[in-house]
Amino acid sequence: MGTLQKVVVVEGCRTPFLRSGTNYMDLLSYQLGGFAIKGLLTKTGIDPKLIDGVILGNVIASVKTPNVAREAALVAGIPQKAPCRTVSQACISANRAIADAYQEIMTGHADIIIAGGIEHISDAPIQFPKKMRKKLFLAHKLKGLGDGIKFLSSLRVSDFIPERPAIAEYTTNKSMGADCDIMAARFGITRAEQDVYAMRSHQMAAKAQQKGFLTEEMVSVKFPPKFKEIQNDNGIRANSKINKLAHLRPAFDKKFGTLTAANSSFLTDGASAVLIMSDEKAKSLGFIAKAEIVDFTFTGQRL
Repeated sequence: MGTLQKVVVVEGCRTPFLRSGTNYMDLLSYQLGGFAIKGLLTKTGIDPKLIDGVILGNVIASVKTPNVAREAALVAGIPQKAPCRTVSQACISANRAIADAYQEIMTGHADIIIAGGIEHISDAPIQFPKKMRKKLFLAHKLKGLGDGIKFLSSLRVSDFIPERPAIAEYTTNKSMGADCDIMAARFGITRAEQDVYAMRSHQMAAKAQQKGFLTEEMVSVKFPPKFKEIQNDNGIRANSKINKLAHLRPAFDKKFGTLTAANSSFLTDGASAVLIMSDEKAKSLGFIAKAEIVDFTFTGQRL
């Protein structure tokens, strides 16, 4: 193995983060990711031809664009020759993408990589029940009118009831909120403490937005047919009151839970990207590093 390269973060940006089911409803996942990558290219002025690869994290994958990193990179103007891949590791998928980029650059397999993440809950795939999917899959073998009539007669009303998309671990069927309720109970984090912390977070975010502190990190989003410019996060609740938060019912564990719709994260649509380089390459291109990536670690555990 040759000399390991020093790896630095040059720049980063993100789209505004919106509540799912709001203004990004008409976008596909890859388009949202494309805005973040294009914004990063514009912000840094780097030549897209210099990008050695794109790695994006994603949890809720679209059937149409399973390698969403590839589609997002292409729509943003990254040349086709740049290899792109999508990684998934639950809610730290973007961190996984950055760690992978770090390893590739550190070992000399690349000099410049764009890494980040896309989550577009509004574009979550909605499936039919398994029995309906099986019927539809076998339908391509139908031959003649008789088979068609037989197929139609096999359909039931229940076959057309879609499965609600859920962000939950398959083996346990638990969402992050359900696991967090367990964690809060285990470590004695009270409902009141969570409410105060949540209210403070929203108030500080609102102040940061009003003073323009978030403007530098965000890229605006405009798309047809209205081309309305989206410039701000829309999930910040600046006027949260502690007495109102205290009256909300638990959102996950309905009986013993302490997590509510107000002190938990809302389902979000958004994308982000960072430009990662070897320190040597950054200096040769005239970039000033914002941070150095020294190491990383991941762990998997059950409460």
